[in-house]
Amino acid sequence: MNADNRTTSWKSVWRVLYPLLTYEGIIYLINTMAEILLLAAVIREGDALPVSIEDYLKLLETVLIREASWRYELLMIAAAVTLPILILYIRMDRKRLYPNGNVPVPPKVEPIHYIAVALAGLSACYVVNNLMLASGLLQADTAYAEAYEQVFQGKFALEILGVGILIPIVE
Repeated sequence: MNADNRTTSWKSVWRVLYPLLTYEGIIYLINTMAEILLLAAVIREGDALPVSIEDYLKLLETVLIREASWRYELLMIAAAVTLPILILYIRMDRKRLYPNGNVPVPPKVEPIHYIAVALAGLSACYVVNNLMLASGLLQADTAYAEAYEQVFQGKFALEILGVGILIPIVE
């Protein structure tokens, strides 16, 4: 393999990775900013800085518990911030790949295929959820039970918008 092929393969790998790294970086930044803001709010509520390591650990635990209750909202914010950046990446890639502007039109997909894919996804979700319930995992693992409760805590419209539409589009 010559140097040109190695450079081309690294460029191909980079073109796959940079959108993922962008999304993960934005998630990290938003979570970090949320933790800093929550930390300031918790400290302000207590009107005192932690003096012992136990106080500090309690403070961090409080912050992380509060942040966990905002998990979907933070992911939705990250997805909303990332989406315009990814659209910009797509435009840049199209200009690079098709400098004359003649972007090939993909073949038309029949609506029945979209319906079939959606039904297959819903069926797979239903089957896997029932297998998880039947396995007794909910009763055996408290962390899974907490995560399950958090997913189905009653923010249905938010879940549909964020988890069902916005986040999958970005991912």
